[in-house]
Amino acid sequence: MWRRLLEGWEPNHTTEVEYKMLRKGKDFYPDHIIGWAGFVHAYRSIFFGGYSSAKTAIQHANNIKSQLHALQGVEFQAGSYADLVIPAKSIIYCDPPYAMTTEYHDDGFDHTAFWNWCRAMDKKGHRVFISEYSAPEDFIPIWSKTRVTGLGNKSNRGILQTERLFIHKSKAKQYGDDSLGN
Repeated sequence: MWRRLLEGWEPNHTTEVEYKMLRKGKDFYPDHIIGWAGFVHAYRSIFFGGYSSAKTAIQHANNIKSQLHALQGVEFQAGSYADLVIPAKSIIYCDPPYAMTTEYHDDGFDHTAFWNWCRAMDKKGHRVFISEYSAPEDFIPIWSKTRVTGLGNKSNRGILQTERLFIHKSKAKQYGDDSLGN
């Protein structure tokens, strides 16, 4: 979707009927159209989480389009984080499915394997930033913001959550005091 938008693609409004067809037939439509419908109509910010109102869809579409100028020159890759080819000394921003919230609709997400991958990337010299509510003890928060959440399962939706940006503790000196996020 992002690649096609940067190439000048102008998406059409997706009706509720079209949205339902796209959601059920993801394997039969181009990825950029699936991505657009899933993001623009993301009810509660959940990809294909339900058809949002036209007003919300317009806001989401405008938000996406407003970011395009800042994405010029970005290389997009699709696939598992574990399969990415990452140039040396890259900045890696990770926004995994948050633990204890709505899971992916496939086989789930292996949080343990993900954190081990983050450690390995850190050891290779990359700057790894992870957005999450919590992290293993060897990761420290460098930023936090508490807000009412609209994401997650029914038991934690609408409660105060503190979202954090974590780094591995081995990089704490690069970012100052290791209690920045508290």
